[in-house]
Amino acid sequence: MVLWLYFLLSLLVVAALALANTHHQRANERSLQRTFDTLSFETAEGRRYGPDMQVVKQVTLEVSSQNHPLSAFWYCVGSGPSYFVAMAQYQREGWLGGRYEWTVRPLDEERMRHALIGDKQALQATFGTVEHGVLHA
Repeated sequence: MVLWLYFLLSLLVVAALALANTHHQRANERSLQRTFDTLSFETAEGRRYGPDMQVVKQVTLEVSSQNHPLSAFWYCVGSGPSYFVAMAQYQREGWLGGRYEWTVRPLDEERMRHALIGDKQALQATFGTVEHGVLHA
């Protein structure tokens, strides 16, 4: 009986930790998106902002002990078309706080294609349809 009680208590603790971790990750994703939305991009048709851009690929590197992505690379397509990589770095502020700092770099078509190699969905979203292994723009 006592063993079952320990088992159930342990199960509840693990479930609570998993739920808290999932909630924390979603909050971090919202924070990353919110800061991305404030960025400006100089496209062929003028200045655009994060919500105006089509993010075709997101790459997140290294997760810290507080589950904040330390680096994120978002490959974007704007009007024109214009291609960009938006790079986020998580900067710690104090014991538990921090914020994302973004750097936006324009890419030419060749560099964008190279960055998306191996990701058929991102290539298709950026440049057009893929048929029989051939990319049609």
